[in-house]
Amino acid sequence: MRKCRMCKVEILDNTDKCPLCNHVLEWDGVETEDMYPDARIVLRKNRLWENIVLFASIVVFVLFVAVGTTDKWDIAWSFLIGLGLLYVNGMMRFTFSGKSTYMFRLTFSIVFLFVLLLLADFITGWQGWGINIVYPAMVILLDLGILFRMCINRRNWYSYITALLDTAALGGLGVILYFLEVVTIPYVVFVAAGFSILVFVGTMIIGDYRARTELKRRFHI
Repeated sequence: MRKCRMCKVEILDNTDKCPLCNHVLEWDGVETEDMYPDARIVLRKNRLWENIVLFASIVVFVLFVAVGTTDKWDIAWSFLIGLGLLYVNGMMRFTFSGKSTYMFRLTFSIVFLFVLLLLADFITGWQGWGINIVYPAMVILLDLGILFRMCINRRNWYSYITALLDTAALGGLGVILYFLEVVTIPYVVFVAAGFSILVFVGTMIIGDYRARTELKRRFHI
């Protein structure tokens, strides 16, 4: 069994450093069985597959760029494939990291996808579908994802109030972009903004005192 002088705790895992302070552990000579599986083995396996996928993605992207430089097709399609490979690698590493909450992973995956699709729209000549269609869809998906998490975590549903408020602000931003003539299709943007604001207001009304208390606590009112 190993002990940490700094934290005054006993470490059962087979490690040389304290997981709390990274201080070198002392061994008292008593052999014990690990009560928990060594997480480092799982992390090393995941990291190996992440690196394999990353290397394969680089090879595939280079091949498509090489083909795109010829007259066989437009090189823009090579960069679109590169964006798809970037999304696969980013989500794979982000999912396996295990250092963030499910809500943050959901938000990151949707926003990351929106950014990549916006870049795809730019690469293909900026037809506007990224900001006109994908942006409102992102707002609606975020709202639905938050509602889904609230249904799963019913005991702490009020902790998602600020996330709903942020999504409502994103919906309102779409309306502002319309008046600034950045968005050219108003209907989808107004539907997304109305939906996000309606979800937030409905949660505040149904949540009543607990929802208002949580909002005041988050903003230190």
